[in-house]
Parts: sequence; C-alpha cells; structure tokens
Amino acid sequence: MLALLLKKNRKEVRTEYRQRFVAVLLVVIFTVLLFSMVFLGSIWFLIKQVDLAYTYETKNLNNKNTEELAFKTKQLETEIFKRFNALKKVNPAYYPIYDLINSEIDNLNKEGIENVKLSNIELNLVESDVEISLKGRAVNRETLLIFVGALKDQKVFEGVSLPISNLTKDVNIEFNLNFKTSLDFFNNYQIK
Repeated sequence: MLALLLKKNRKEVRTEYRQRFVAVLLVVIFTVLLFSMVFLGSIWFLIKQVDLAYTYETKNLNNKNTEELAFKTKQLETEIFKRFNALKKVNPAYYPIYDLINSEIDNLNKEGIENVKLSNIELNLVESDVEISLKGRAVNRETLLIFVGALKDQKVFEGVSLPISNLTKDVNIEFNLNFKTSLDFFNNYQIK
C-alpha cells in the first residue's frame, strides 16, 4: 500500500507510524509503571502496617510479661533455694520413722485389703524430738486399735494414744494420731 503513495507521503506515513508506535509504547510503559507503583506500593504499605502491628504487640507483650516473668523467676529461685537447703539439712531420723510406720501398715494390709490407709504424715523437729502427726482411715475399729498397739509396741514412739473421738464410728474411721520420738534413737541410722 505504501508503494502506491508518493515518496514524500511515504516518509510522512512512516514518521507517523513511528510516532504512534512510540506513543503506544510510552502509554504501555507509563501504565505498567503506574500499576507497579500502585500495586507494589500497596504491598509495601501493607507489609509496613503488619510490621508496625507486630512491633507494637511485641512491646506490649514485653511490658506485660516482664513483671510476670520476673515474679515467676523469683518464685522458681526461692523454690530451688528451699529444696537445696532441705537437701543439705536432711535429718536421717525422718527415714526410719516413715519405714517403721509403713511397715506396720504393710503388716495390716498384707492380705491385699486396705485396712489402714494414711492420707497425711507430718513431722516437726522440736529440739531433740520429732513430733509426728498421722491422719488416715481405718476400715474398722479393731484394725485401728491393732495399728495403735503396734506403734506402741515399737518402743520408739512416745505418747501414742488414740483419742476417744476417733472411736465414735465402727467402720470407715477417720483418725488423727499425735505422738513423738527421740532423735537419739536414730543416731546411727544410715540413709541407704
């Protein structure tokens, strides 16, 4: 088609095609750049917002948790210190007391029936004596009396007596026993 045009007109048409091509190319480039700026800018803005939100949340968490963490750390240090001191000050008298009481309970329970079950044993060191407090349940009155008699027969415990209030029921008796023993009896006892 260009061959039909005059030489002068052909030049003008070519120039016009080039101008149109450059214009379309510039419009495409401008559109791509504009789209990129808007799209990438919104993504960048979103990332910044998320980052700021996380930073703010982290600061808040750190402020809230610092006091709680310090408190828990102090509690843990205190508990570790107490346990360490307890290990340093273990009194060998406590072990044979547990052994003696548990052996009497095992004797009563050797047939597989829970005749006596302890719920709490408390030991308090008072000068050269250990005060013992037992709480538990006996299946009946006879079993409780046998258990108290066995503790008296040990000759290690002093003041083993059964309060009358513990004998008001015939079965499923909740009992409290308070007695003491001397540390001198266990001077040669070795922790195994």
